[in-house]
Amino acid sequence: MKIKTEIFHGNDSALFFKGNGQKILVDGIYGGTRRMGESVRDLGMSDMPEEYLAMAEEGKGIFKSPDILLFTHTHRDHYNEALVSRYMSRFPGAKIFVPGRDESGLEPEKKGERCWSLKSGLAEISVLEADHLDLGESLRKFQNIENRSFIISFGEERFMVAGDSVLDESLLKVMKDNRLDNITYIFVNVIHLLIRKHIDFLKELKPGGVILYHLPEPEDDTMNYLRLAERAETRFPRELPPLMRAEHMSWLKL
Repeated sequence: MKIKTEIFHGNDSALFFKGNGQKILVDGIYGGTRRMGESVRDLGMSDMPEEYLAMAEEGKGIFKSPDILLFTHTHRDHYNEALVSRYMSRFPGAKIFVPGRDESGLEPEKKGERCWSLKSGLAEISVLEADHLDLGESLRKFQNIENRSFIISFGEERFMVAGDSVLDESLLKVMKDNRLDNITYIFVNVIHLLIRKHIDFLKELKPGGVILYHLPEPEDDTMNYLRLAERAETRFPRELPPLMRAEHMSWLKL
């Protein structure tokens, strides 16, 4: 389906939406780079490409005056507090939403259980409270964290950014109760595609399209996420729209 909204994918979970005169960056300032001496490679994810970091530092490209910065949660492959603080100091007009930490310039409106609404011009953002995916016993200490999914609406086009949220019947009920279940595209990670309840969620939701994102570069893939992605792609249910994979550092062709 041809859409009007323009969407750029950095790497990891970074997404940029441009539609109806609004520019929204989701999980777009994260991790680190080799130059900074920080890294998310130990998590099996990729650091910010140098060209991407340069755009953020110089306020160019997708970082040129975004209206809102959204973060699903504060794990370091989604959010870098120091870089975000530096960016906001340079561009104080931008609004920001960080779960449990910062809602500068925004006044979330409670819509129902586990659901809030943010408005920015002609864009409407629904914030859904959800549990973080199970990280396994070795990473259990990182699991108890404020976590959100976002539904970003530009007129009739509606995009769900699942982030690392559990997608289950309870979340689907929240969406239906708030008339948010008519989704044009949903962005999911590889774990969502390997667990039955998440697949059942997608079957019940019936989105217009499903996009796999939040994958590392091959050289950083210490957790075999890319191999898991290939397995998930071959097993993806035929009753759902064909699964798409978002390419790094590129505008999506939708």
